Amino acid sequence: MKFIDPTGLQGKMCDANNVCIIFTENGWIAKNANGDTITTSEEIEKLLDKTGKSDEEIIEHQARAAYLMLLVTHPEIEGDPTQKGVLNEVLSGLDENTTWFDFTVTIDGKEQTIHIGIDTRSFGIQIDPITGRKRTVIATCSYDYLNDTGEIPTYEIRIHLYQDAFSSVTMLFHIMGHEGVHMLDYLAGRNPSERTAFAWNTAPYAIFLFPFDYEAPVPT
Repeated sequence: MKFIDPTGLQGKMCDANNVCIIFTENGWIAKNANGDTITTSEEIEKLLDKTGKSDEEIIEHQARAAYLMLLVTHPEIEGDPTQKGVLNEVLSGLDENTTWFDFTVTIDGKEQTIHIGIDTRSFGIQIDPITGRKRTVIATCSYDYLNDTGEIPTYEIRIHLYQDAFSSVTMLFHIMGHEGVHMLDYLAGRNPSERTAFAWNTAPYAIFLFPFDYEAPVPT
């Protein structure tokens, strides 16, 4: 997605298909190519606000916020903005720390189910199999084959999010933009590239400056 505002005076950024983020006095509104509202900064802020919510509500709202940000950051991913996600009990039963929700989207005319997992831990730790170096992660994207019948394989996308991914609206914007790049690579049969994903993060989005470092080392 490449938003542009050539003069800096339009009050909005739009891509080639007229998908826009419109700036307002207090935030922004994201609209699809038909001019329908996907979400607003106010809605995302409310979803991320934990005040007065049960643990279950917090997780449900975080999953919905992540889904909406996926639609905002990658217009080629189409979905119903009112969709709340369906609890995936099978995946949720595999890890006591993570609750998974299924969201249905359409990409290039093909329907896909995206699994979004919300982890109650602040971050995870990965170890490079070659260097042995440890690093913190606050989001990952992975896939599995749904069939091995010899037909064109169907991919099952999983986006796993830790609590630090929800520290701000800007953070979530960049997390879902980054993981969305990986997701689209997987679905296109390409190897995921950190270089490509970071290029998305560091593009000149006027109000969403790159706020974090994926490579922050874990103290030993």
